Amino acid sequence: MRLVWVILSAQARGYPSQPIRSLCRAPQCKKCKTLFEPDSGKQNGTGPRAHPPALISSFLCLGTTQRQKEKINNNNDNTGNNAVGPKLIDLGCGTGRNTIPLIRAATCDATIVGLEPSRKMLRFAAERVSRYLASAATDGAENVIGGTGVATEQQQQQQQQQQQQQQQQQQQQQQQQQQQQQLLHASQVSFYVYNLLDYDSAEGEEMPGSAIENADGVISTLVMEHVPLDKFFAAVRGMLKKGGVFLVTNMHSEMGSISQAGFVDPKTGVKIRPTSYAHTVGEMVEAAEHAGFEVVGDIKEVRVDEELAGKLGRRARKWIGVQVWYGGCFRKR
Repeated sequence: MRLVWVILSAQARGYPSQPIRSLCRAPQCKKCKTLFEPDSGKQNGTGPRAHPPALISSFLCLGTTQRQKEKINNNNDNTGNNAVGPKLIDLGCGTGRNTIPLIRAATCDATIVGLEPSRKMLRFAAERVSRYLASAATDGAENVIGGTGVATEQQQQQQQQQQQQQQQQQQQQQQQQQQQQQLLHASQVSFYVYNLLDYDSAEGEEMPGSAIENADGVISTLVMEHVPLDKFFAAVRGMLKKGGVFLVTNMHSEMGSISQAGFVDPKTGVKIRPTSYAHTVGEMVEAAEHAGFEVVGDIKEVRVDEELAGKLGRRARKWIGVQVWYGGCFRKR
């Protein structure tokens, strides 16, 4: 019966009819690990492919404020702990689509940890981050200095020489700074196999426990819909220090009630749908508070309208009028 309902819902939304196979949970399925993100991350053209910059900024500002409070409270601490940069965890990092914006926005002394149950996705994430760091270290900004009006030919030549020297010096300084920052980032970005539902089923070697403890902040996107809320927030709570900040975005329950993330198996043509929970905003907030979190600011809910559909592309038009995702920040009490 559930299979029939899914097919009818898909047809009503304009999807072609095709065989559908349901799976238990995406984080525990090797087929999902291999194929899931390339399709589901698009969320039919509507989902948060990366955390919106405004949410990332709010998240990092909250973390900075908390660290400043800790520094004041520990002003007489001579152990040197205050000099350590923030630890930030990308829970369910997939192929690194949110890890790079986090690297870009965080301070260069931050330690960033990506967690994901799939070794293959982690390999993609590591490669993507490496490419980003390499390009960021070599791409120098070119500042064009304009002319200064009427001058003799000799004066113009002198000005051009001075401008060229200034440009070269500026570019060298910028490249050196970028290389230093990116090398520092590269030495402090790590990825580990982690399954918050069942760690024993995750692929690969064990990570050091310290890697996912005492974090200043955790981000997670499009993960909560595949996990019971109590397990989800219990895992995040165990990662954060007191006062630590958590940024989460997820598929909205309104969208989840009529659709579900999935992918087409290229070998069989069968649509694969992992178990998905249509958590409401109220359920999420209640579970978070029960786990010892408090909401910081407002929970953002996004409904697709004509303007947003125009920005997202043709695939998003069938979702006009539907709330497709929500997100917000929490602080561990």
